[in-house]
Amino acid sequence: MSNRIVWFKKNLRYKDNETLIDQDKKSILIYIIEPELWKQKDMSLRQWQFTLDSLKDLQHQLTKNNLHLNILYGDALEIFKFLKDKYNFDSVISEQETGIKWTFERDKKLKSFFLQNDIHWIECAYPGVRRGHHDRNQWAKFFRKDILRYPNLPIIKQSINLGLKNYDLPKIFYDTTPCPNRQKGGSREAEKLLSTFLNSRGENYQYEMSSPISAEKSCSRLSTHLTYGTISHRSVFQEATQKKEKIQLTNKNFAKSINSFLSRLHWRSHFIQKLEDQPSIEHESFIPVYDQIREKDFRKLDAWIEGKTGVHFIDACMIYLRNHGWINFRMRAMLASFASYNLWLDWRYFGPRLAALFTDFEPGIHYSQLQMQSGTTGINTIRMYNPYKQALDQDPEAKFIKSQLPEYNNFPPSFFFKPPELSNNENLFNDSKLETIVDVTKTAKFARDKIFSIRKLPEHQKMAKNVFIRHGSRQNR
Repeated sequence: MSNRIVWFKKNLRYKDNETLIDQDKKSILIYIIEPELWKQKDMSLRQWQFTLDSLKDLQHQLTKNNLHLNILYGDALEIFKFLKDKYNFDSVISEQETGIKWTFERDKKLKSFFLQNDIHWIECAYPGVRRGHHDRNQWAKFFRKDILRYPNLPIIKQSINLGLKNYDLPKIFYDTTPCPNRQKGGSREAEKLLSTFLNSRGENYQYEMSSPISAEKSCSRLSTHLTYGTISHRSVFQEATQKKEKIQLTNKNFAKSINSFLSRLHWRSHFIQKLEDQPSIEHESFIPVYDQIREKDFRKLDAWIEGKTGVHFIDACMIYLRNHGWINFRMRAMLASFASYNLWLDWRYFGPRLAALFTDFEPGIHYSQLQMQSGTTGINTIRMYNPYKQALDQDPEAKFIKSQLPEYNNFPPSFFFKPPELSNNENLFNDSKLETIVDVTKTAKFARDKIFSIRKLPEHQKMAKNVFIRHGSRQNR
C-alpha cells in the first residue's frame, strides 16, 4: 500500500476538513514552516504567532483522534523531494490555496515536480472558489450549492509519525510591530467566537459593525480564523443559516443581523475568486492606466502607518490596528481611502505595509479591496471617506479617539470633527497638535478631479466593461 501526504496549509482544523478523507492509504500528515514565506512584505510576526497558536491547537485535536502532525521546516520543494526518496508517496492532498504571488510560484514548482514523479496532487477547493475556466454568471449558484454541502466523509484513523523531535521557527519577518491585543489562534477559540456571536454578541451586528466603538464586540471576529482555516467557512455559514431560520419569527432584528453576516460570508468567497481568476491584481491595477498616476512618498507612508498624520481619527484607527491586528471594515476602507486619495499613494506601495498589520490578511480580499478603495477597478463607486465626517458619525463623543490618543483627553469632541484650521478653539492648543501632513479638502478635490477625468476616457470605459464581465457581482442570477 502506497503512502499519501496530507499537507496542511491554511486549513488548520480537524472538523470539516476534506484533506483528512480516508483513501485507504497510509497517511503522513505534515505542516511546513517555510522561512522564505515569512520574509514576504505582506507577512508579519503577528500572523505567525496566530499560526503557531493554531498549530498547537491542531496538534491537540489530531492527538485526541490518534493522529500525528509532523512539522517540518524549510523549502517545500526540497522537503517533498526528501519525503519522496524516503517514504515513496504517490499522492498529496491539500487545500487549494489562493494566496500571494510567492505561494503561487511555489505551487507551480511543486506541480511540476509532482507531474515528473507521477504524484497525484488533489487540491480541495475553498467553498465557492473555482479554479480554471468557469461561467462567472453561474458563480452565485455554485457558491450556494457548495456552501450548503456538508461532506460526510470517512476520516482517516491512523497516520505515520516520522519521528521528528525538533523544528526551527521563522527568525526573520518583514514586519515585527508588537501586537499586544492580538487574537489567539486555534479551533477552540474560533468555536467560542461563533457561539457567542450567534447567541448574543451579533444581535445588533447590522447597526453596530460600522463604528470602531461597537464593532469590536458586535462583529463576529472570525475573519482571522477563516483566513487560517481554524474553522471552516462552510460550517460557519451553515450554523448562521440555521440560527437565522430558528429566530426569524421571534427576533426579527437578530435575524436581519445574521442575514447581513451571511452576505459578508458570500462576499468573502466572491473576492477570493477575483484573485483566483486574475492573480496579477496583487501587483497590477485592474485598469493599467492607474498604475502610472500615484506617488511613492516615504515620509507620508511612514506617518500614515505609524498613526502620525495629525488627522486624529485616522491616527486613532491606525494605532488601534497596530495594537489589535484587526479593525472593522468601514475603518479599513477609510484608512485605504485616505492613503490613496488624500496622501495620493500608490496602492501597490502602501498595500504590503497595511497587509502586514492585519492578523487576518487574506490576499484575495485585501488586494481587491485596496483597488476598490483606490478607484482602480473602473467599475466601483468612487468612495472618498472624509475622516472628519466619519469621526462625527462613528465616534460622536470622541471616546474611541481619546482611547487611542490619550494626550487629547481634555479636548472637546468638536475639535476632532473639522480640520484644525477651522476649529473655533485653536488658540487653546499647542501648534504641534494642529499640524496635519495634508489638507484633506484640497487633496480630496485633486484626487476626485484626476480620477474622474480618467474615467471619462473612451478607452477606460471599454476596459471597465471587460473588468465587469470578468469579475462583477452576479448576485441576482
